[in-house]
Amino acid sequence: TADGLVRRDAQGALEVFDSGRGLPTNQINAVLVHADGRVIVGTSAGLAVGNGSEDFTTLGFVDGMPGRAVYDLTLDAAGEVWLRSDDGLARLLGAQ
Repeated sequence: TADGLVRRDAQGALEVFDSGRGLPTNQINAVLVHADGRVIVGTSAGLAVGNGSEDFTTLGFVDGMPGRAVYDLTLDAAGEVWLRSDDGLARLLGAQ
């Protein structure tokens, strides 16, 4: 989507997360919800990590991510998050 990320709460209210709430851009390419509650979002301008109810923290090239855009996110059997960017693969380390 090009309009950010939308979350629906238990009462049905919608909350929009976009570049004003910590996403690097509103162009969302991939979303992964980790078992630990983190919401990991791949965008055309980097990665964003949040807890699903607050603003996101952005990770990008300066943080060690290969490339700029994140196209896919996957979780392996050990619970590690892997991403595919426009310049290679990477594993998200720790509780980032």
